Amino acid sequence: MIQRIAGTRLGNDQLADKFQPQAVTPRIASSEVTLLDLSGGETEQVHLAVRLALAARAADVTGLWEEDCVWWMGARGGLRIPYAVTDAALAYYVAQIEAFRDGDFSATPEGTVESSQVSYRAVVEHHDLFVHDGRRFQNADVVRLELSWSHFCAGPCAFGFTLIRHVIFVPDEDPVAMNDGSPAVW
Repeated sequence: MIQRIAGTRLGNDQLADKFQPQAVTPRIASSEVTLLDLSGGETEQVHLAVRLALAARAADVTGLWEEDCVWWMGARGGLRIPYAVTDAALAYYVAQIEAFRDGDFSATPEGTVESSQVSYRAVVEHHDLFVHDGRRFQNADVVRLELSWSHFCAGPCAFGFTLIRHVIFVPDEDPVAMNDGSPAVW
């Protein structure tokens, strides 16, 4: 699961008693690296991977890992809540808007949706030095991805979020993807 979230650079995660993440074994390291030695973003990725794997196992969820990219962490009112900005996430919300336009409100138990909006923005910038979550990247090309969703029902219901993710490209290194925290859900 950690490879689906962070790529192969963090290697395998190791769990202590009670399924608490303890360390990772990066593919370029000769020994394990404790979570205390990871950045805050990497630590969050490890914890998220463990939570998702345990939740899927506990719920015996079938089909969850059949998608090419698992980009969501739960649902609210029948709609998925993302933890990553991906093309699959954007396609999902565009499909929801198209379904609402066609009168299909099955994703919302409240019924009719009065309005809905999806917004996606990607900005690429070069930085001689880019600092994110305490990590420093020299000569970096940074892609800032932002995905927002909102909908309002005929009754007293509303749901929305904004999620921001940075993908950092540095010459001769694997890309690094970092979320700016959990999505702001309302």
